[in-house]
Amino acid sequence: MIKNNMNRIRRSASRGMIGGIAGFIVERGLESATGMDFIDGVLEIAGATLGIAHANRDLHSTGLCRRSGNNRQGTRRFDTG
Repeated sequence: MIKNNMNRIRRSASRGMIGGIAGFIVERGLESATGMDFIDGVLEIAGATLGIAHANRDLHSTGLCRRSGNNRQGTRRFDTG
């Protein structure tokens, strides 16, 4: 159990770091190609977040991260009764 958790933490950290570096490279490339200045760190944070989510995609498939309700728009369904 502890080894499984350590593997999950290691995988999350490594994929988050790779995503952050990829976001950094993309942001610098876009800034140099277009000459526009983007908000610093936005793509790095997005890349790190997507990397961590990809590393932990098994949580999404088990339903731990799902919203309540089964409506198709992706919004939450509240019981008013």
